[in-house]
Amino acid sequence: MKRMNRMANKDNGKSKAEIYREERKARLAQATKKNARKAKKNGKVSKLLKTVTAVVLAVAIVGLIGWRFADSSGFIQKNTTAMTIGDQKLSVRDFTYYYTLMYSYYAGQAKQAAQQGYNMGFDDTVPPDEQDYPTQEGEPQKTWAEELRTQALDRAQKYEMLYREAMKTGKYKLTDEEKKTIDEQIEKIRTIAAGGSLSLNAYLKGNYGKGINEKFLRSQLEKETIVQQYYEDKYEELKKASTDKVISDIYNKDKDSYDVVSLRSFSFTGKDDATKKKADAMLAGITDEASFLRLAEKNTTVAKGKTYNADTETSADYFYKSKSAVEGGISKEAADWAFADGRAAGDKKVFKTDTDYVVLWVKTPQFPSATVDVRHVLLSFKADPEDQSEATAEEKAAAKKKADEVYALYNKGKKTEDAFAELAEKHSTDTGSNTKGGLYDKMATGQMVAPFENWSFDSARKPGDTGIVETSYGYHIMYFVKKNPNEFAYKDAISQKQAEDNYAKYEESLPKLAEYKVVTNNANIGKSMRNALDAIDNQIKQAKYASNYSS
Repeated sequence: MKRMNRMANKDNGKSKAEIYREERKARLAQATKKNARKAKKNGKVSKLLKTVTAVVLAVAIVGLIGWRFADSSGFIQKNTTAMTIGDQKLSVRDFTYYYTLMYSYYAGQAKQAAQQGYNMGFDDTVPPDEQDYPTQEGEPQKTWAEELRTQALDRAQKYEMLYREAMKTGKYKLTDEEKKTIDEQIEKIRTIAAGGSLSLNAYLKGNYGKGINEKFLRSQLEKETIVQQYYEDKYEELKKASTDKVISDIYNKDKDSYDVVSLRSFSFTGKDDATKKKADAMLAGITDEASFLRLAEKNTTVAKGKTYNADTETSADYFYKSKSAVEGGISKEAADWAFADGRAAGDKKVFKTDTDYVVLWVKTPQFPSATVDVRHVLLSFKADPEDQSEATAEEKAAAKKKADEVYALYNKGKKTEDAFAELAEKHSTDTGSNTKGGLYDKMATGQMVAPFENWSFDSARKPGDTGIVETSYGYHIMYFVKKNPNEFAYKDAISQKQAEDNYAKYEESLPKLAEYKVVTNNANIGKSMRNALDAIDNQIKQAKYASNYSS
């Protein structure tokens, strides 16, 4: 495919677009010379031949006009088969949709990765066929365009199979609420299109490829909604298949993968002997938890205008943590020590890492973590609760003032769980729980930020306990509902893992069935890709234009 050969392998100071234009110009020049030679050679042409040629040319022009109209309308894309899955045909249009869908998915993933500070090797400002996919050492190099082709094939096959499996049951039908949701999704796109003075169909064609229109999009959204329903039901069915005995057997064979420990940690940065002596001196002075905290404060240099809370800082990363978390955060040696048989509360040791000497003290040795129910009211530092940029002193002060005011309302009132729930629904900025009275039920370890989790899982915690906790999100007014002593976190973790594994096996079994045999037409898939890549180029150009216009 021509688009696949637009990659420039040598750095000659020219852009890919300039190189492509020069190559095209050269090809046109060669063609012109070739046609000129032909014309000179065939200078003596009979009148009859000229007439026939004129008629053929006229027919060709009419045919070309018809072809362009069909191509623009999507008729060809709709009626040209790109692949078959059993007896189900997927057209060039269908594959174009799956291709642009996977492009949008990876573009979204790349943005999220960038926000979290890492690069996944995908640039949504560069066409996929002009950037290399990050392969492992020894693997053949390929472009993102080629990787998206693989992902689109997988997505198309998976969704078509699952949709047909769902339809076999005869029990899946869109609810009125689901139809309404699809209507709202389409209307949002229509509004975006109108903002650019385009009809919905023109917008879809330009951004997602020829042949993609409102009718097709609606049918795809309906299909994907049913597939999602089917997946959720299948997953729950497989999850329930994990009996208590199955879960118990798996847990007892590998407790280290499911249990947690609570450790206090303090790090001395440096690898020299002087740093080691400081760590050893602290270790020697630790007799209990209080002494650990005192020594942590003594060994901490606090910058002007800053504060240090030893209780929070030494527990933040290592209370209620799995073996893998301790290994990843400190070292394998530290994890093996913390989870060794016979480890007891009060045990202590210094561990050397690449950059630090870390002092560890065991608060609670390895144990299975039970779930808890808690409620909270979040008063965010930021107007946008998802904004994770560092809060200013003014923002923190304003959030604390508001938290104190709301907490005072609770303490002046009935001081019941229901009263707390009402305050959460009225004041909490946590959209994940405020409509449920701030409730997180059956909360397991590892799900929340450390200060929130440490407060919730404190062994001394009792029903009705309240308090205020600061996290990177803001101030949380906490209400402890109850412990769930028989709801061990590992039960849900194991049943989920079993369900995921068994569901993966189920999906892997479907392509092996004759009714889902895949046959691809590579030439027509190539047409789908060109169609999709043209639409993606259009998206990139629009984004660049919008960015330049706004700046």
